[in-house]
Amino acid sequence: IFLISLLFVTNLFAGEFDQYCTASLADGNLHKTDCSVKTSFDGKDYCFGNDGSMAIFLEDPKAMLAKATSFYAKSNQERVFASQTNSSR
Repeated sequence: IFLISLLFVTNLFAGEFDQYCTASLADGNLHKTDCSVKTSFDGKDYCFGNDGSMAIFLEDPKAMLAKATSFYAKSNQERVFASQTNSSR
């Protein structure tokens, strides 16, 4: 029961982009984080791999979010397509 509760609490505090580092997404990379480094912007939480990435985000969050959102959407579509292609074999 403890492990199930821990999983629920972890997901409850997960950030946008499925816990990928927002700065990494903006650079075109997928870097999953534990969301221990995060900040809020416009009412949403964003995760980062380290404090330096978060500091870069805070310099111009709107520009970084535009890049991160675009890359995340594209990579997510590619992952869905790949999983559908692999499951049909």
